[in-house]
Amino acid sequence: MTDIYSAAKKWAAAIAALLALSFLAFPTSYMSDYFILLWGMTGLAVLFRARHMAGEQLTGRLKAAFALAGLASCALSFAGIPLGLGHPPYSLDDFTLLLAGASLTVFALSGYSPLIPPVGVPIAVVLGYQLLGDKPALWFKPLLQPTIHILMLVLSAIGLNPALDRNIISFLTHDGENIRVAIVPDCTGIWSLIAYGVAVVMVVVLLPKIKSKGYALIAVGFPITYLLNIIRVSSILVMIYYIGPNWIPTLHMHIGWVIFSIWMLVFWYAFFSMKPYGRTGVSPAARAPV
Repeated sequence: MTDIYSAAKKWAAAIAALLALSFLAFPTSYMSDYFILLWGMTGLAVLFRARHMAGEQLTGRLKAAFALAGLASCALSFAGIPLGLGHPPYSLDDFTLLLAGASLTVFALSGYSPLIPPVGVPIAVVLGYQLLGDKPALWFKPLLQPTIHILMLVLSAIGLNPALDRNIISFLTHDGENIRVAIVPDCTGIWSLIAYGVAVVMVVVLLPKIKSKGYALIAVGFPITYLLNIIRVSSILVMIYYIGPNWIPTLHMHIGWVIFSIWMLVFWYAFFSMKPYGRTGVSPAARAPV
């Protein structure tokens, strides 16, 4: 059997190349950047488990079940393809179902049991997103009013002199132009919080023996993620004050993922540096060589 770690490295390289092509071929959106995080965490988890948990094995029945689940994910990825000329044949979430489903099937049939849990997470995330739709916005609706009031305090402290009409914040720009911005549930940082939660799930899959200190760090990460979203929205509004409303789409598209990506790099670097996890329990002899 091919060395599992070598196979995992080849898989990671192939996935990275295919995703790069997909970003060129498929239409992107505000959510596209979260797919980078999702697959980045998946790749790290696959490589880690291939290196340190190569001795784990599944029964024949479970392997067959996972192989069938992977094929089902591939089939689902084709279910949403629109018919007719001029329509994009795929989206990033459908492509994720295809890549993860194919990976799940190959790993199951090849006996790469440690690699199965990470590639199951993208499938669960995409299916959850497709099934839930706008429901997360309803779940996070209680955060809307606190978010609006915090934003008003921040903008007032900065000196923008904002006015509030229900959920609409208005202020005058540096050039005297009136700006009205509706603060909706998406502005509460729901997708950043969900993305952070997905990263947490991936780390738990990656390190099944996390210590209590590790869980405490993870818990602190949620309110910090929320506060960073306040910084995101405030930064957008301050920039609009100076450069005008024409930049709203660009700022809204890019500032969020830049801040969130920096936060994820800093947080997980600090997390792993503190080593808040125990030994994997696999003997060195069972580990795959580099």
